Amino acid sequence: MVQGTVKFYTDFYGYKFARIFRRPHHFKNTTKFRIENHVYTPHNLYLLIKHNSGFHKCLISTYSYGIEPPINKSHLKENVIIDRIFLDFDIHLEGGLLDLKNELSELREYGLKHRKSRQDQIKKILRTALIDEELALPALEDAKLFAEHFNNDFDNYPTLFFSGFKGCHAYLFFEPVKLANPNLTISDFASRVKTHLKLDTMDLNVNQDPVTRLSRIPYSKHELTGLTVVPFKIDTPYEEIIKKSVNPVIESFTLKTHITDLNLHLKENEPILLKNQKTVPKKSLKFKNPPLKTYKNVDHRIFFQEILGQPQREYENYDMYRCPFPGHADLKPSFMVHENGFKCYGCNETGNYWQFLKEYNNWSNEEVKNYLNSLNRS
Repeated sequence: MVQGTVKFYTDFYGYKFARIFRRPHHFKNTTKFRIENHVYTPHNLYLLIKHNSGFHKCLISTYSYGIEPPINKSHLKENVIIDRIFLDFDIHLEGGLLDLKNELSELREYGLKHRKSRQDQIKKILRTALIDEELALPALEDAKLFAEHFNNDFDNYPTLFFSGFKGCHAYLFFEPVKLANPNLTISDFASRVKTHLKLDTMDLNVNQDPVTRLSRIPYSKHELTGLTVVPFKIDTPYEEIIKKSVNPVIESFTLKTHITDLNLHLKENEPILLKNQKTVPKKSLKFKNPPLKTYKNVDHRIFFQEILGQPQREYENYDMYRCPFPGHADLKPSFMVHENGFKCYGCNETGNYWQFLKEYNNWSNEEVKNYLNSLNRS
């Protein structure tokens, strides 16, 4: 099992790479922070999966940032290797199932043994919905439909994975390509696919900032269901996919059999997108409340509440919003504001109030200064 898993990760990610592994923060009764590791080998990745799979969401950066440490912000931008596109298909829970999913997530915040019988009860209900009610079927059908069309256009099928809960993933492989603006190019491709094929379950959020996007790791267990992320093909019946997820067996993977010439399409389309982007004016920020009258030595949490209104989530030391930056369809609150600044874990924007106004509105330093001075005068 160990050798089979390591071999799969070697074939899927490469023999040596620089990627980021992440799992969510600790529980509420301990310090909250994200656990983040730099991983450079498939065996290192396997060990992280071994200790976290089934207990925590296991994520890894979709792209490799080269093969040598250290991984830092400039390293990510300069060395990212664009050799695949990650697509996500996911149903939106409603009613009782959504309430149960949220309840289980909340219980787990206090520890895996907190009200364990209730956690086990909810997990069983979610698994039953997946197995008996075919909860994830719409997402899998959309992924299979996309796979068929992709094969017709690029002479090869994408690699499909059941996510272990309510959706699935698709990886589109191609020879590494150097793109001037990979975020723009890849997000445009994904958007056109969703629109053209009318894929209701396709989540474009994962393609807004693909260079820094993390994806669930194959053969890790989903933390809310205990089911495993497993591959499937377009002719695999739903029942068979679930059986594989309940009792997973590591399958072989040969990258070269999945390579397409999608890289040529992306390279050809990018100059057109860049040209069109220059002609589209950046929309200005809509203030929900009157802005602050003073801005020096300001608490950023107060400043952003004046701009964006009440946050989606409030914590002791920070607030979380849906990212306000254009082009980032942030369905989950990823934009963190603390006393001294902000950071978006989706699009990777970071800074203070000055940098926010400058980047969002594409202003110069002088324009930011004049704007803030005008607030003091009003």
